[in-house]
Amino acid sequence: MSEDDIRLAIVVTRYALARDAGATPIWHQDDVIQSSPPSASPRLTKEFSMSTRASFVALACVLGTALFVVGCGSSPTSPSSLLPSAASVSDGRVTVGLWQTLRGSAVRDARGDSASPSPYLDVVHALVTEQGQGTLFFMMVLAGAIPTAPSEPFLLWVFHVDTNPATSPDGLYNEYIVRVRWSGGAFAGEVIDRTPLLRGGALITTPIPFGIDGATVKMSAPLGTLGNPSRFGWNAATRPLPPAAYLDFAPDDGIELRTWTQTNPS
Repeated sequence: MSEDDIRLAIVVTRYALARDAGATPIWHQDDVIQSSPPSASPRLTKEFSMSTRASFVALACVLGTALFVVGCGSSPTSPSSLLPSAASVSDGRVTVGLWQTLRGSAVRDARGDSASPSPYLDVVHALVTEQGQGTLFFMMVLAGAIPTAPSEPFLLWVFHVDTNPATSPDGLYNEYIVRVRWSGGAFAGEVIDRTPLLRGGALITTPIPFGIDGATVKMSAPLGTLGNPSRFGWNAATRPLPPAAYLDFAPDDGIELRTWTQTNPS
């Protein structure tokens, strides 16, 4: 099991435990999701209790082999397809809600295939899943930690979202962009709505909560900012200031899309 797999297992497991315990969709600071976008600090602090840490390690040990060893090949897989049944987990705090939480859409990408030498621009995992009623969680795991202040003047960690294959705003396949942007010496999370371009209008930008925890980028986007879809295609990528070329895609070709499907429509 690689370090990347362990990192992803712990992050996803922590999220699942919070949801399974009936917690509201607001994450601990080192996980990501605050109730509103971060203000002054460009990074979130890392602090969590030893008891919580111990719970994560214990559960990661239970789930680790089933969750990731099966998926160590090149084929991207959904986490839910690799999980054991809820009955096989002895920890009483973990119920069927854990497995329901993890029914997302995920992709693995080779380490070292980025066009940039910077490891924080090399995507190795990406995940889209439901965070709570009407909210989606987007996560990207990179080959290396993002610096507090990257040397590049402008960077993007981005998810392209295609909610309608029949439309191509400004000639591109994606109607929406969910991203963390580094520019002007600060990070920002945002959703870009490109659908107004179909009517001759302008892009709509909406700030969203986000977090950066070492090599992991996380965002929380209300479904309403994406047009309330029940299903969409997506990929993940890193990029410097447009129109410069993308540095890395997951899936690799930048054309293939993974599919997210809503599990609990309202």
